[in-house]
Amino acid sequence: MKKTLIALLALAGMASGATTFTWDASQEYSYTWDFSATNTQNGQTGVLGGTVTNTFITEDVANVGTAIKKGDSTGSYWEVNTNSFLHDALETVSTSAATLTLTLDYYYTGAQWGENILHVGCNGTGVAFGLSNGYLSFALGTAVDDTFAANKTDLRLTTNAWNTITYTLTDGTWTASVNGQTSDAKSIGDIAWDANPDEVNKYSIGIKAPGWDSGATGLNDSGCKIANMSISYAPVPEPATASLSLLGLAALMIRRRRA
Repeated sequence: MKKTLIALLALAGMASGATTFTWDASQEYSYTWDFSATNTQNGQTGVLGGTVTNTFITEDVANVGTAIKKGDSTGSYWEVNTNSFLHDALETVSTSAATLTLTLDYYYTGAQWGENILHVGCNGTGVAFGLSNGYLSFALGTAVDDTFAANKTDLRLTTNAWNTITYTLTDGTWTASVNGQTSDAKSIGDIAWDANPDEVNKYSIGIKAPGWDSGATGLNDSGCKIANMSISYAPVPEPATASLSLLGLAALMIRRRRA
């Protein structure tokens, strides 16, 4: 029976001296970020066992839950060293039928400053999920990169409202959806990672993310928020499982014909 690993510590990072996380492409992984005000470390909100620079402001929103928004003029940054499954999962889905899914709710106020929501590989390389002037985008390279505009979908967020966003990466392609509308599939491309293994396992949330800043030169909070953010990885189905599924479907079709 296929085992499922809920990677509660894989993304969060582990305390000093804990066992180093080991990636296994045949396992399932999932993580939901806890943005609640009670999730604190060293006086900072929302630190998941790693380190944080600057701060997020939390806000409890009716029918949404706890949201975060920019806490100071330089944006916010979370990082995890050595224990994140994100780097390995992205490598796997770029070349196989395994699937990586990122979901979140995003309150968009129309700020025309497109940067990343989640960036994996924080030293000027890696992968960034974000927006380009209100359109969903996915880019390889730095957190501040013109490739956002080149790699955006035709899906635009609704202004001054909560938007449900989903990114799906599988078999070398990525798609995105906003409020149930899905984009065409696009190629992920070859991911360039930093040579330092500590760098490729870092990730950030909201560092100059769209809406944290009011413009390319402005540093004012424009009211955009992130809530209900989670990510999951599902491996390629085992051949035996896939065969059994096909046999079950065939049997069902035969039964319907006889009926």
